[in-house]
Amino acid sequence: MVIDCHAHYEPRILSLEKLIKNMDEAGIKKTVLIPLLTDPPETMKSDFLMAVQRFMMYSTLLRPIAITITKSMYKQNREWNLWFNKFSKKTQSFSIVARPNNQEVSEVISRHPERFLGWIFINPCNDNALDELEKYRQVRGMIGIKIHPFWHSFPINKVEKIARRAEELGFPMLVHLGFGESGDYTWLVKRFAKLKIIFAHLGVPFYKDMWHIVKDSPNGFMDIASTYHVNERFVKNAVKAVGPHKCLFGTDSPYAHSDAVVRIKGWVENLTISDSDKEKIFFKNFLDIINR
Repeated sequence: MVIDCHAHYEPRILSLEKLIKNMDEAGIKKTVLIPLLTDPPETMKSDFLMAVQRFMMYSTLLRPIAITITKSMYKQNREWNLWFNKFSKKTQSFSIVARPNNQEVSEVISRHPERFLGWIFINPCNDNALDELEKYRQVRGMIGIKIHPFWHSFPINKVEKIARRAEELGFPMLVHLGFGESGDYTWLVKRFAKLKIIFAHLGVPFYKDMWHIVKDSPNGFMDIASTYHVNERFVKNAVKAVGPHKCLFGTDSPYAHSDAVVRIKGWVENLTISDSDKEKIFFKNFLDIINR
């Protein structure tokens, strides 16, 4: 069995029917959906430039430069301007969705409960953040909370009330880290010792510099989602560093290459680990985290 623990419901890129068809073709039993992120939807990025960014962020020495470049594309009015795309195609700009539409994911789950689960996407900057959590935690198939301090641009301690409630509920939290105060993973892990935390994309933008935190924390995990933030070498290094019991299969579909599901699945299959350890990455770790 394979469970994609990190994907997005973005019907403007990939219809529900096509998503299910792709899952069937790739052998994905279930997909855990997150509401869409941007308006209009984010399109394909330059493979070369994303590889450069990935290389620089993986390097402790070069990461500050990569962060400075990335910050230059973020606008204070919650817009994102991929000015570097002018080297390969038309410049792309889009707005970040400040109030994620959890209702859309809820409706998909109700239509196909055997195929989909959902992350409740919470922006703690919103006044109704706790109310949003309480509303959607009651939806069958919602299994945890997603926060995005990078896109929503908030210091990680802004999530304290949400994280505390997640601990009480036994909900895991999926986190895409940001920079500076938005990326204080040490505070998050130490502050919430009982909260199961999954760091998205192998802990981008910190990668190996934070993997010891994941390895040493009983409740720290990472997903391997994305063909932009992650590559096969990163996955091999991460599994070696933290162990297969700490890594989860995810794809970030459809915000990635069209073959991302098959490509990332192949990365796991190519690992020189036992079949039982591959099963941990493909589905067992996730089911343990959500207590199923």
